[in-house]
Amino acid sequence: MIIPDDEKRASEASRVIDEIDVFFNKEFYGSCCSPTAILRHDNITKLIDYIWANKAPNLTLDDVKKSNEYEECCEVLKDWSALLDEAIKDMLNDIQIFESHGYQVSNDKIGYKEQDTICYNVRYGYKTLFAYYHEHEQNKISDESFINNIFMSFQIVPKYFCCIMGVSGTLKTLSVPEQEIVETHYHISKNTYMPSLFGNNKLIFAEKKDILIVEECDYFTTLKKEIDDRLIGTNSVTKRAVLVFFESKKQLMEFYESSNFLAMKENPIIKTEENTHEEKEYLIKRATTSGQ
Repeated sequence: MIIPDDEKRASEASRVIDEIDVFFNKEFYGSCCSPTAILRHDNITKLIDYIWANKAPNLTLDDVKKSNEYEECCEVLKDWSALLDEAIKDMLNDIQIFESHGYQVSNDKIGYKEQDTICYNVRYGYKTLFAYYHEHEQNKISDESFINNIFMSFQIVPKYFCCIMGVSGTLKTLSVPEQEIVETHYHISKNTYMPSLFGNNKLIFAEKKDILIVEECDYFTTLKKEIDDRLIGTNSVTKRAVLVFFESKKQLMEFYESSNFLAMKENPIIKTEENTHEEKEYLIKRATTSGQ
């Protein structure tokens, strides 16, 4: 079908919401959505170079505005000087704290731990930018990777959606105010309910049995005893597989190197976010073997 020019419309965007209770989580609903517009230019790079080279705690916006690099950047951005000043303020803040924001260097990129893997497409403001500067000076980031990651970003306002739809198993559990938001703010009034494919939840949460609160000095001892107890199944001859999760690799290695774990040091399989995809697949398959 051929559509006349006056009837052509730009592609419209739709929003799909998965799990409505997550949507109302305090980390999501009411927080900022900040897609960014990326600007690259030699003058922008020179300005960032200037800020990096003069990264003293007392460096101010007024100091930067007196530099030739700032003036040259204004020539490029022209009417965007106000946005440029806001970006510089963010840079001056992030350059003082970038080393403490928990990044990792691998595959010639700055990455961040995301569950059991390392994510390379996440950026934490200009902290990521200055992490590239720092690691490049340490010869841990190549020139090519460094150049590709030097840019300035600005927040842009997200567009509205032509329609909103989603699938959720928690719609009936919304509070009255949350239900009103769904209906009045997002105009979702048609709901279709279907029974779960998995049936009713039969899990029982045994608070006294499943949660142990101990002094920090007794943590490793208690954890080792829990592992020993879990290894013994209904058949005392055959040991079961036990999975132990730690909040960080640092905490994992502290337990692994502790005297409490010395007798079992040859048996465990250690998997962290730093393992490759192939290593993870292999280790996960091995994890079901009894006695580990």
